[in-house]
Amino acid sequence: MRASERSPLTDSPLNFTREKQVMSEIKEAIAKEIYHKLNLAPTNHMLTFFPEDPQASERLTRLTDDGTYTASRWKGFPEKVGPAKVLYGPFAHVSNAIVRSMDVSEVNNEIFYVDIHDRAPTSLEFNLADGRPDGAGIARNSGMIELENEIRKLEQENVLPNNASEEEKESYLEEMAPLRKKYKVWWMQIHVAYEANPREIVIGTEDWFDALSQLLSYMRLMLIEQLDRRFVLGFLLCNNELTLVLCDRSGIMVADTPINIHADPKTFIRVMTGFSRMTPEQLGWDTTMKIYCPISGNKVPSYEVPNNFDGVYDTGRYDIHWIFSVIEGDKQAEYVTISIASPLRSPEICSRATFVFEVVKFEDRYDPTETFALKRYWRPIDEKDSDTYPSEGHIYKILDDDRGPLFAKHALLANDIIIDGEIDSTLKLARRSLKGQRYERPVKPLPEWTRTDLYSDTFQFKDERRDLPLNFRLYNPKPSTLEFVDRHHAEILMPMGEPIIAFCNRTELLKCFLDFIEDHEHAHNNRILHRDISMGNLLIFTDSNGKTYGRLMDYDHAKKASGCRLISFSNQPESDLSEILAGLRFSLRFQCPSKVDDNVMIKALQRFSDPVTAGYYIAAAVKVAQSGRNPSLSTTQEYTTNDLGWKSPEELETINWPNWEDRESRGRTGTLPYISAEVLTSSTIVEPIDAEDPPFIHQAIHDMESFLWVLVCLCLTRSGPGIHMKREFVLDPRSEKYDQGLIDVVVKCFEGTEYEIQDYKRSLLLKPAEVFEKKVVARFHPYFEPLKPYVVKWWSILQLGYKYRGYEFYNIYSYIKTLLKEAIAKLELDETENDEATIAANKKMDEWKQRRFTTFSKYASGVNTETSPFSPPPPSTTPAHLAVPRRPYPSEHSSASARANKRIKCH
Repeated sequence: MRASERSPLTDSPLNFTREKQVMSEIKEAIAKEIYHKLNLAPTNHMLTFFPEDPQASERLTRLTDDGTYTASRWKGFPEKVGPAKVLYGPFAHVSNAIVRSMDVSEVNNEIFYVDIHDRAPTSLEFNLADGRPDGAGIARNSGMIELENEIRKLEQENVLPNNASEEEKESYLEEMAPLRKKYKVWWMQIHVAYEANPREIVIGTEDWFDALSQLLSYMRLMLIEQLDRRFVLGFLLCNNELTLVLCDRSGIMVADTPINIHADPKTFIRVMTGFSRMTPEQLGWDTTMKIYCPISGNKVPSYEVPNNFDGVYDTGRYDIHWIFSVIEGDKQAEYVTISIASPLRSPEICSRATFVFEVVKFEDRYDPTETFALKRYWRPIDEKDSDTYPSEGHIYKILDDDRGPLFAKHALLANDIIIDGEIDSTLKLARRSLKGQRYERPVKPLPEWTRTDLYSDTFQFKDERRDLPLNFRLYNPKPSTLEFVDRHHAEILMPMGEPIIAFCNRTELLKCFLDFIEDHEHAHNNRILHRDISMGNLLIFTDSNGKTYGRLMDYDHAKKASGCRLISFSNQPESDLSEILAGLRFSLRFQCPSKVDDNVMIKALQRFSDPVTAGYYIAAAVKVAQSGRNPSLSTTQEYTTNDLGWKSPEELETINWPNWEDRESRGRTGTLPYISAEVLTSSTIVEPIDAEDPPFIHQAIHDMESFLWVLVCLCLTRSGPGIHMKREFVLDPRSEKYDQGLIDVVVKCFEGTEYEIQDYKRSLLLKPAEVFEKKVVARFHPYFEPLKPYVVKWWSILQLGYKYRGYEFYNIYSYIKTLLKEAIAKLELDETENDEATIAANKKMDEWKQRRFTTFSKYASGVNTETSPFSPPPPSTTPAHLAVPRRPYPSEHSSASARANKRIKCH
């Protein structure tokens, strides 16, 4: 899609996160997941998911007596292959008859099977795809029981004989259709989904993969809608054969042999009664979270909320309040959500499936003094080396142990979630300790680009990405990406900061970026590299003295080195040093217009023994220095090593540089719009002058580039400080101020496909910094005009570091921190806490925070000032939602501490 065809930025500077998902896109993603993470398991093992039915024989006898099972066939099933729709009604009828045969004491979750092939389940979200399963097993409620009784009465009045003709069957289905259409099934109510096919299909054929893909697309939608779903069970019904399917966060597991429901009725009965015998935990529900009803105070599992509670089902999942049971030491504590701060990667079957909720303590909900971020995700488990691949909670412990009390801790607690007394694990709880055997789909001849796009992998499987577009470019898969990865369901409770877009002025913005860089350096000194710098991971906090500071959060993609190595630039000239210096000084007259002292030349020669290369390195470093670090220096003045920021070899050896080479690569990580161009391609774009095809390793400099892209995104898409300051008019094609050039840059840098972003950033890296300044920086909003020279200088430092891998590469923190300090010193002369824009930004933030903190206070006195979204409205009252905005502004949340007018007092 060309940039000119893109829709304007609306709720977020990253529009692709709001685009409507369509089934074709979901199927593309499913195709990749089938290729990478499809495992076959013995059917006997998958049957262990279903409790034994000791009364299966007696049940079959009763079902035979009442005509449900006759002549070795279930009632209503066609004997000859016909259209798929002839299976829908009979299967639902027979399945419900089996469930009805159960005693009340046998049932944990009464599941009712419905034929919904002619209408899609209703979504909580306006922008989700309209998937349409052939049928589903749903939670029963009073309204459905009444409809079921009406249908049963109609069925008794219109008995369909076993030898009915196709015309009679068609007439029967048409007569039943109006009543069945009264069923309104919500995705949130579905326990089990299934896909029907009129033909028997052999596992591994194209038809089988097509049917499986269709079923998985429905399961995927269930994982999107059902925030409290850990894994999903379903099945394929191919004529007479039923194949069990499990989707969890480690991948897809399919039974290797189908069950013939007619020839093996007792096993079929075990499966259908087994679904209703299962506990919610065994069906894949997360029972540590429930929906909270503010007025009644009820805490209800999502699948038990009746569909006549319009306040739940006519609102989005962002507006439902969830209550969580969280482990705090040796006790359980309850937290209730104010909003969903970040529903990340929830659609993927194989993923971390990260959610971040803004919560308050349940006991303090009417008058909270602080809010928290509760992060829930499925962390990959590495059994080989927990020190090299530590959990996110362990990383936070390392980072927080040596920080002062003024700093907010990254994590207040970090636990693995416990279900039924055990750690919630995909391997142990979902799969019953069986990984299964990976099934590799035969690759049929396809055009090279298509085969590459669908069936390979770049340098990382999709589950290690946060917001990967569905059409991302793929290369040859690594064996490690195809291996089964066990995942534990984890939770981390963190302090809730304010998003970086809530900065009150440019000074605070840059001071926070300085803090982010120092946080990153602190982690790097502990041999930890973040690898996922993004807008959402940069937060503003307020310390106990009322001063604001930035904090880099979210280390779940971080890597940790097991050791360090010394950085040594110790090349020694092969001939007399004085002769080499004289020759270098002569060549510099043509390479560099400025003078440099002998120490500069010596250090350049220690990096590059070749005088010509050393000369080019000096000239490039002087050019960067002239762009802003020491503007008072002229071409007639002599540059020193201090002017260039060069450390001596002895000083470099003191740098605690992690040895990433001894760590097995787990592939690329990051948030697409901000990923370094080299990380995007997993290759060295700007090849170092003295290296031949160097192996790519994600280094600190790549994260420094990501920090810069976040800053650039802010300067391009914001019109000033504070929340709600998007450049709406210039980004809206309906506006007279619409700026097509700006749209083009935003799409190429942040909103485009991976192809677009990768190619554009790559081209910028390979061209002079003036091109970056002209094409990107020139589009900054006027409010950010003072930042332009510093952004260009930042980019120039990165280019210098990439190309020469010299002092700038290994001393990157010092360069960027010095640059930011210079910019802050200049800005502080012009901005004060009484600045008009600063006051306006603070006021908006205070209003937003007040709205968040008073979410539940209106219910404290028991007076219903607004209709609860979780209770039926009073007569003649139109349902209304809470005061919380229906679609909260992305990541624009309140802080735990009041900022008021103290925000300018950053340290």
